[in-house]
Amino acid sequence: MILKIERPPTKNLVIASTVVVLVVILLVMSPWKSSSLVPPDIKKQLSFNAIYPGSSTDTQISPASFSYQPSQNSLAISLKYQGQSIILSEQKAPDSVLANTDAANQQLGVHPYAQFQSRLGLVSLTKLFQGKTYSAQGQLGVLVAKGTLILAHSATNLSTNQWEGFFNNLF
Repeated sequence: MILKIERPPTKNLVIASTVVVLVVILLVMSPWKSSSLVPPDIKKQLSFNAIYPGSSTDTQISPASFSYQPSQNSLAISLKYQGQSIILSEQKAPDSVLANTDAANQQLGVHPYAQFQSRLGLVSLTKLFQGKTYSAQGQLGVLVAKGTLILAHSATNLSTNQWEGFFNNLF
């Protein structure tokens, strides 16, 4: 009688270990995780979180959409949302308005005609008019989120539902 001693299946163990290592590497260097659209030369100058729309069929934005004004430490982002031009102006929120958007409204003299809760916080909408002629100059959405004061300006009128869709797509 000959006893046959079986060895552990080392070949299977090596293959399984290799697969686990590859999965870990792919997760760490995942191409699916969101990468910043903010150009690196601008990103390194920011002292606040840049907040902008995620990718969607409604939004057209690219790295060329970003401009930074170092003297004002502010970021401007030009984009299109549902075919309408919107300019986001962002800067570090002053300590006095970090608490909420209502505090920012008071300091900026914004009198909202509508407010709604977005994923990032309370958004106030106001209409803009030229001083002497009172001609309409579009709308402004105000949000304080993640330590950033965000002003979104559209020269054309968007519905409250459109603004909600826009602000709920900010990250």
